[in-house]
Formats: sequence, C-alpha cells, structure tokens
Amino acid sequence: MKPSSEKPYAEIAFNLPIKEVFTYKIPPEFAGKVQVGMRVFVPFGRRRITGYVVALTAKWDKDIKLKSISDLPDTKPVVGEEILALTKWLSSYYQCAWGEAIRAALPAGFDDESREEFSLTAMGADALLKGSLSKSATLLLYFIGEHPKATSKQCQKGLDKKFSAHSLANLKQDGLLVSTEAIHKSTVGYQFLKTARLKPDLPKPEEIEKLLKRSPKQKQVYDQLIKGEVNTADLEKHVKGSAAALRSLKDKGLVETFSKKVERTSHVDTSNQPIGPSLKFTPEQKKVFVELDAAIQESQFQTFLLHGVTGSGKTELYIRCIQRILEQGKTAIMMVPEISLTPQTVERFRQRFGDRVAILHSGLSQKERFIEWKKIYDKQVSIAVGARSAVFAPFENLGIIVIDEEHDGSYKQDSTPRYHARDTAVIRARSQNAVVLLGSATPSLESIHNTQLDKYKYLSLEKRVGDRMLPIVSLVDMRKERKEFKNFSILSGQLIAAIRDRLSRKEQIFLFLNRRGTARFVYCPDCGYVVECNHCSVTLTFHGSEDRLLCHYCNFTARMPGHCVECQSEVIRFSGFGTQKLEEETIKLFPKAKVTRLDRDTTQSKSAFANMHRDMHS
Repeated sequence: MKPSSEKPYAEIAFNLPIKEVFTYKIPPEFAGKVQVGMRVFVPFGRRRITGYVVALTAKWDKDIKLKSISDLPDTKPVVGEEILALTKWLSSYYQCAWGEAIRAALPAGFDDESREEFSLTAMGADALLKGSLSKSATLLLYFIGEHPKATSKQCQKGLDKKFSAHSLANLKQDGLLVSTEAIHKSTVGYQFLKTARLKPDLPKPEEIEKLLKRSPKQKQVYDQLIKGEVNTADLEKHVKGSAAALRSLKDKGLVETFSKKVERTSHVDTSNQPIGPSLKFTPEQKKVFVELDAAIQESQFQTFLLHGVTGSGKTELYIRCIQRILEQGKTAIMMVPEISLTPQTVERFRQRFGDRVAILHSGLSQKERFIEWKKIYDKQVSIAVGARSAVFAPFENLGIIVIDEEHDGSYKQDSTPRYHARDTAVIRARSQNAVVLLGSATPSLESIHNTQLDKYKYLSLEKRVGDRMLPIVSLVDMRKERKEFKNFSILSGQLIAAIRDRLSRKEQIFLFLNRRGTARFVYCPDCGYVVECNHCSVTLTFHGSEDRLLCHYCNFTARMPGHCVECQSEVIRFSGFGTQKLEEETIKLFPKAKVTRLDRDTTQSKSAFANMHRDMHS
C-alpha cells in the first residue's frame, strides 16, 4: 500500500448505505501522501465527511468534474490490506456498503464528523416575541435561542417528545433559523497535553540569574526547560512540586504554557514476561490437543468444532493452542460472548499471558477501546480477547481464532453491517492459513451440519475434569405447587429447602432468571388491555424500585397507570416476574442471607460487576 504521485485519483468508500465507491482528485499538497487504507475528509453533497481510501487510480475518463480531498487525518493506513479484503467480502455477503463494513472494523468514535449547527436569525427572534408560531416551532426557537449552535440531535434530546423534525426544516426554510457546517474533531485517537517551554524573548542571562537567585525550585524547573519543552505531567516527575514554581516563572515572563496535540499511545513491554504455568491435561484433553497441535504445526487453514460438556476443560485447550501459536511468533484472537467477558475470564488470560493480551468489549469507554486497539495496531500485544468486534483485530501473521460458546446469538450483529462473527472468522482464517477452533457444550445446528459435510472437523470432550458429576436437574411444575401445596411463591418448595440446606452449610447460591424487572407485563382483568411500548409494540415491563414501565428493546419509559386507559377500570394486575421481584422474594424468605442482584439495571457503572465479583469472594 505504497503512496503514488503517479496515481492522482482516489476511490473512496463511505459509512453510508451506498454500494458504490466515489472517485476524488488528490490535490497537489497531498500528492504522494495518500495511501490505500487511510481515512480522508472530503466534500459530499453539502457536507464534509470521513471516507476510506480503497484504491488509487491513474485514469479518469468520464466527463464529470471531480471534487478534491479536503484533509488527510492519517499519516499511515488505519486499515490493512487483509482487513480491507475481509470488509469487501463482508459487504458483498451481508449486502451492506463497503464503507459501513470498514467502519465496523475500526474503534468507535474514531472518525471526525460534520455537524449542522442551528442559530436564531433576527427574523426568528422577532417571530418568537410576536408568538405567532405553532407550539413545536416556538419550543424549537426557545431551545436554540438558549443553546446557540445546537445540532438537530441536541434539539431532539433536549425537547424529547416535543421535538419536530418537520418544524425544524420549515424554520430553516423560512429564514427564522440559519445553519452552519461545523467539523467535530474526534479526540479518541489523540489527547491535548499541557506543555511548558521557555519564552522566545528571554532577558539577559544575568537578569535571569538575579530573578531565580532565591528560588531553587524555580531554578530546577528553568534548567529542565532549557533542555526543551516538556508536558507538565513529565515535569512533575523530574521536579516534585513543579506546578507552583511554573506559575511563578510565568509571572516573571520566563516561561509560557500551551496545549499540545499528541497521539494516544500505550507502551507495553512483554520482553521479560514469562508465560504462566499450564494445567495438567486429562487423557481426553491430550488426545484432542494432539489433533489441534498437528494442524497448528502445519500452518494450514482448518476449522475444528470442539463439543465438550460443561467443566470438561475447553478453556485450558484454548489457552494451550494460543500458547503454541505464540511460540511460532504468530498472533491469536480469542472470542467470547459479551456476557462471558467477565473479570474472571480476562484475569485467567492475564495470569497466563501477562500484558500480551488486549481486551476489546463494549464495557470500555471509546478512549479505552482505542488504546486497546492501538496496542494491537502497533504490534505491542499478540492476543486479542473480546466479543464480536474482536474478529477485526488488526493483527498480522494471524495463527488461530478461537470462538468460545460458538452457538451464542450475540455473535450475530443486529444492526448494519449484519455480520455473523463466527462465519466472518472462518473467512478471515482461510485467507491467513490460520486454524479456527469453535467450542461449545451445545453446538449450533449449522456447525453440526458443517461437520457432517466435512467442512469442520469434529472433536469431543465427554467427561468433566476429575470425573466430577454433572449437576442433578429437577423440573418442577409450579401450577402443581400452587394447586396442591398452596405455594404461591416464585420459588418452589423443593428449591426453598435446597437453599436453606446450602445456607446452613455457609455455601453460596446462584438463582438465574432471564428477565429483568418486577412484573413481565401489566394488564386490565376486565377488558384484557395490556400496556405496550409506543415504538416496538411489545409489552412494557414494570420496575418496582423506580415505579415505572420500561421497554427492554428501545428503553422507552412510561408512568404506571392508575387505571385502565381503555375501559377506565381501577383494577390493574401484574403478571409474570423478573429479577427485581425475585430479589424481593428471596430477601423476604431468607432475611439473614446476604442477597445481591446482578442484571443490567444494577451493573450500569464500569466497576459494578467487578465490585460484586469481589464481594462474592470476600
């Protein structure tokens, strides 16, 4: 992907639902600098947006005047040739734009954005005083008057249901609002550091010596700055308590401070980090590993389906295969469902491989995610552990892709591009002559079918490590519990007795329920009316702690009605239950037990899950 001044045109793909790529002229100031895989900022219609260079060309023979590239935010490609080829396949197979596929392969918040900002005109201010406009238009003018340069999205967020896109367009058309284009620069890839340097017009040396004679700390800072400009954080490392001295030097006119834009980096040194000790294999694990190791040594593309019961030691096999890949000087991707990417999963890989691991998942902020991505891009780490998006980790010399719980539905993206990470991983591994290892206790029907077609090789682990028993499962009919035993609790009598037994032994209990909230839905017993979401047409779930109804699909909220909105009946009933109700019931039944609820409502902060996990082990 070398730049070429002989190819004055660039083909650019956009993160828009448009299949075609667009040709732009490379202006003289960027000649020889534009490379395939770089991001560019270009005019597109009335806007300026980020695009991705997918090819350079020497010819343009159509009678159409080309626009020129406006800006070049990168000094080197952010998308390699291999990822570019993968995203092209993905756009064709999943019927999306190439630019949309490329965008999915990059960290969130990475691109600069063009925003339309609205301001009030004199006519608009006049119309607001007269009060002759519709309610929605008046609200928009008030909001924009109080928030100059507000975007459409900010208006929508501020006015909520009272926002009208139609009114906004009419106000602009009638000249009551004026819009300007503003470029919102992403700060994900860089940061601003407060930096200090000596002023260019310094007094004579004898005058400086006189100014610093009674201030040894200021003299230390001044001597440090003679060597060159330095950011204030590094200055503090060299001279403790430098902040006050720096302020005094500024007052004396010797020093100036400014903000310096620098690229975000994260230095990782793994040269002296040994790989942690391995666990001993069972005979069954050893047999499976021999087959996997043979494929790894041959460096040929092969997909394996590892069907292993819970607790059979699949994770140790994954880790040992990755270790073998690292010994060959190659890299590895370990994919797990988002729900399984817990602190203990991450900790297990960190214990074995130290800082050779980058973590990619949605729980990280955009800046944290970028830093992890940058570690991979800069070849500072050899392993990426993550959810669906980890399939795009910018590794070179990829040796293995491991997909744990391959049957899990979260590997399928439900927004554009609607790719399946498992299938995308197989395509990527094929192009790299890498091994794919799919693991599950309950493999998907597609994967089982592929083993029957000899596309995948079937491996199995039928015994648990240490020949431990599988859990004893009892199926209890709760209708019978209510009818025969008059037990109207959420928990069956058998389960309540089992919990009491475990608590008496000072053991811990997990109660799993795949539904949040207090009640699954709210209905009227007289007319049968059920409260539904205005947007999704699904029943709203009642959350007792907030006394509100919530849609678990789009997060729409509504107040709990005091009566039926259809027949005006005052009787409102609750049906079903969720984790919140289960927590209340458990506390009522076992008041002396320490009960913690773990769901999306209680783990909204980044540290919440880690804190609960720590409390469970304390």
